[in-house]
Amino acid sequence: MTSFVETLDAIRAAIGEARSSADESLRGALDDAGLEDAESVDRPDGELSHVWLTPPSQVRLAELEAHFGPARRLPTRPDAWSSPRVVQFNDTIPQEGEVGATVLAEVDDDDQVIRVTLRRDEF
Repeated sequence: MTSFVETLDAIRAAIGEARSSADESLRGALDDAGLEDAESVDRPDGELSHVWLTPPSQVRLAELEAHFGPARRLPTRPDAWSSPRVVQFNDTIPQEGEVGATVLAEVDDDDQVIRVTLRRDEF
């Protein structure tokens, strides 16, 4: 397992407990991550929506698939042909009655991960 995947696991755990971007455990996990860039976003009602992360070094899609399971390519808009493709790791979607962080990644044509979104989902 790469240190980036370990970082994602730590932040996912904090997202599962956090109610908003101001949550201390989430702030601590993001501060300790050593990422190039990280941004947490709240919904208009103040609840945590998602966290965007930029890997500190090159990470290949295969590394994330080895840990989170197969990536499912999401549909793209017809006018977004030059945008990175977005994949979702369905094995990370929380089960019924759970709160967790679904992993999505933006990937370039060489399968390099550009950015990861950890979406807080509650079912």
